[in-house]
Amino acid sequence: MSKVWFVTGSSRGLGRCFVEAALSRGDRVAATARTTASLDDLVAEHGDAVLPPAVDVTDGYAQIGAIEELAEREVRDRLEANVFGALWVVRAVLPHLRARGSGHIVQLSARTPTRSPTATCPRPTRPTRACASAWQDLSAAAHGDLAQAER
Repeated sequence: MSKVWFVTGSSRGLGRCFVEAALSRGDRVAATARTTASLDDLVAEHGDAVLPPAVDVTDGYAQIGAIEELAEREVRDRLEANVFGALWVVRAVLPHLRARGSGHIVQLSARTPTRSPTATCPRPTRPTRACASAWQDLSAAAHGDLAQAER
């Protein structure tokens, strides 16, 4: 039985690898990317097994400076995209997984949040570390909620 995948960041890197692996085994994939044109080759090769929905994502950017130097709007925009954006996706998919009685959410993020908060970290990555740490904590909370619901 084929599975259905929803993969973000499908144009390159790990996201692209997940999409290609899923398609090679006959699964279907909703593959998102900043530009759907970057997925045209997959659609040409796999037809309707690939759905490239248009999604509103924020382009990656670096925020350079000490915490007190960062503009509030930029930090809020980054949190909105990298924490709340992921949260809204999980909230949208959970009812479908519950209805099916199965499924997985696999979350990958930067490794940097696992380092000591006092570790030397290049300035541009501080807001990224904050986003990754927040998302890891939200993921852990969701996992706990789901495990409790299964009992």
